[in-house]
Formats: sequence, structure tokens, C-alpha cells
Amino acid sequence: MRASALSLPRFPDASAVRFLLHLALACVVSLMVLLWMLPSPRPVRTDLRWQPLDSVDFELVDHRGNRVTRAELIGQPTALFFGFTSCPEICPTTLSRLMAIRQQLGAEGNRLKVTFVSVDPERDSQDMLATYVSNFAMPLTALSGAVAQIDRL
Repeated sequence: MRASALSLPRFPDASAVRFLLHLALACVVSLMVLLWMLPSPRPVRTDLRWQPLDSVDFELVDHRGNRVTRAELIGQPTALFFGFTSCPEICPTTLSRLMAIRQQLGAEGNRLKVTFVSVDPERDSQDMLATYVSNFAMPLTALSGAVAQIDRL
């Protein structure tokens, strides 16, 4: 074999390396600017405290378009679950667990009213909520409404 037939690896020159470093820096800066421009999430509430449902006034709408107040929830065992329809894992898993609990309770489980309260009312329309609850093999009510009303719960 001749020495000229072997090709040695070619390393980029300094200008190419400098160009790639500038490109990487521009990408990082652009990403930081985009993240800074995203709307900030609602502030986390730190004033939360437990209070009986009968002392909370609220008015929401269920997935059928019916008005729901505390009067519809008081007087029967009710499990309120807060989530959103585009939640990929935790919300459907929790609702499935609630369904299993209802089944384990037997006849008593039929008394348990499971209510899903959307924390994303801007995206979770009445139609989306109706489609979402139809995926579960149990009586399930989905509620949504104004953010101020949901925050009362």
C-alpha cells in the first residue's frame, strides 16, 4: 500500500469551530428568550385551607350544561377530583382508581358521586368534558366554569 492512498482525518479549521460556537450560543440565547416570553402560569396559592363544602359558595356548569352549586353536592358522599382533560397520566389514572374504589365498596359504592373539576376552563370546553367523561365506565360528572368560581373550591 502506498502512503498517499491513506487519508488522514481532516480537522475543521478555527473559523469553522468559531462559527459553530456562535451558532450554538445563538440557539441558547434564542431558547432563553422564547422561554422568557411564554406566559407565566397562574401563581400558586399559599392561602389554601380545608373548609367544609357547605360553607363554600360556588356556581359551575357540568358537562351537560347544567348549573351546579354546593346544594347538588351536599348530602351524599362526593369525591371531588381536580384535573384537566389533556392530562396524560395522573388524571385518568386517578379517575380509574376512583372507579375501582366504587366497585370495591359494592352497593355502598353506588352512593359515591365522583366529580371531576377542570382546572383549565379555557381549554376544557363543555364538549371536551363530555367526551372525556364518556371514557370512564362509571357515573362521572365533570365541572368547569370561571377561574374565580373554581378557586373557591
